[in-house]
Amino acid sequence: RVLALASLLELTGIVATMLFFLTAASVTRCLMLQHWTALPSARQEDDESGKGESLATRFGAPDQQSLGSGILMTALILLLIAFSGTLISSIGTGVVPALAAGTSIALLACLSFNRLCKVKISGRSGDTLGACQQLGEVAFYIGVLIAI
Repeated sequence: RVLALASLLELTGIVATMLFFLTAASVTRCLMLQHWTALPSARQEDDESGKGESLATRFGAPDQQSLGSGILMTALILLLIAFSGTLISSIGTGVVPALAAGTSIALLACLSFNRLCKVKISGRSGDTLGACQQLGEVAFYIGVLIAI
């Protein structure tokens, strides 16, 4: 992540890098929310570990309305950043294709990770939620760098 941000800073300048950083945070948290709602808890109440249910299981996954709200807010943030980035960043109209590439690759990475979690551990855990966000963020930066 640090290397990707340093590369972005060198290629696009501070303003565009800040916009990409904010977008990555928004997009990947939405993808984490999708991961949370798409998969059941990997650890069931009566598992052999003796640990009982996880905190995430106890409080429950977000409902579809929460996911929809997260997607809507992320879309609005993407539009705002695309518009403002086109006007004020050093790469001008190159912001929009870079955002599209970053978001697409992050989405692909997180959906692939969802499938892996379903196959390997039969669901999600707090660790997979965090891993989904981190994987998505790195994938987002890679997509942006490819597009630039």
